[in-house]
Amino acid sequence: MKHLNIEFTTYSPLFIGSNEDIPSFGYIGDEKNKTIKIVDFDALVNSINDLRIVDILTNELHKNPRDFSLEKFSKDYGIKLEEFIKEEIEIHDKNEFFRQKQEFERSYKSLIIKRFIRNANGYYIPGSSIKGAFETALEYWYYSEHIDLFANEISKTLKEIYENRANKKRLDRDLDNNLKEEFKKGFKKGLSDYLKQDLFSLLGFTDSPSFGSDKMSIFIIKRKSVYGYRNERGIPVCSEGVKEGVNFTVTMTFDEKVFGENDLFEAVRKFSNDIIEDDSRIQILTPFYNKFKQKLNGNNNLLPLNLGFGGSLKTKSLYLLLKSAYSKDKLRDFESELRRIYNIKNPNNDLFGSSFPSTRNIVRELDGTFAVPGWVILKI
Repeated sequence: MKHLNIEFTTYSPLFIGSNEDIPSFGYIGDEKNKTIKIVDFDALVNSINDLRIVDILTNELHKNPRDFSLEKFSKDYGIKLEEFIKEEIEIHDKNEFFRQKQEFERSYKSLIIKRFIRNANGYYIPGSSIKGAFETALEYWYYSEHIDLFANEISKTLKEIYENRANKKRLDRDLDNNLKEEFKKGFKKGLSDYLKQDLFSLLGFTDSPSFGSDKMSIFIIKRKSVYGYRNERGIPVCSEGVKEGVNFTVTMTFDEKVFGENDLFEAVRKFSNDIIEDDSRIQILTPFYNKFKQKLNGNNNLLPLNLGFGGSLKTKSLYLLLKSAYSKDKLRDFESELRRIYNIKNPNNDLFGSSFPSTRNIVRELDGTFAVPGWVILKI
């Protein structure tokens, strides 16, 4: 096994979830200092010796969580709230954050903040997330050379799912699994010694070193329609994220008999460059990607990679691979099958045009342009 240290730099806000949230009563928004202050709520409650006050607090939260003010409650009952502030994090766009907070409250909801993954020492980038992105790139690279195999696997899975009347979740799972297994079988031809092993067990990445809240910011992530600036889809997500320009190093371990170093990097380069070129044509994303390409400047030692949101093979590559290899008529056949499975009735949803998927995750920058979250640059 070969070990290789790789330096990463975040280029746009990066979010990797932990399945944990900060509830609205677990933080205080400081508009003046453009930060949120995270409260150790359990420690605060445990510090209250008067059980009557604990009952009042519990009832207030249960009765009216939208209008509950931890600051006012603490002041009314003589609690020194500053003693329970365990962390302070910068807000990326103060105006957008507090506007969204007010929007949620007007709808009788609370703005929760999704937490970035952490360990005992702080925030970190899991090696498994980097490995997953490399796996997707390898699959894309392989199927770009075996496009008929890719298309046949999709057709076979769609037919099986339709005949069994399975739901969308089943389709997502089976399509991802079937494409991955077919890739492994094809990729391992001639590697008989490794046939009994999981191919991707021969590729791994260490977690990044831990870092503190000074490398983090609070971002509002939205789903934006590719058709224009004004169209937004779904509910905005507020999350902790790694800022632009944060450096970290991980160690890649791989079996050279299976994965050549140059092949690994070329797979990532092709996948990332195809995404960048395709998304660059979308008007709202053009300024971001033009700056990104200037940053990369054709330097072969700089390798772009997207981590986090929406990075699966299916999400990124159905349209990229198929539309580059097939006629419009052939694509319409696939589109009909997909519409039937996904129950897509909107005729404006062009499944294999430059607009598929029809929305993208974006973060609004302070200058009014949009950044695509999750992009990092590897120095190789």
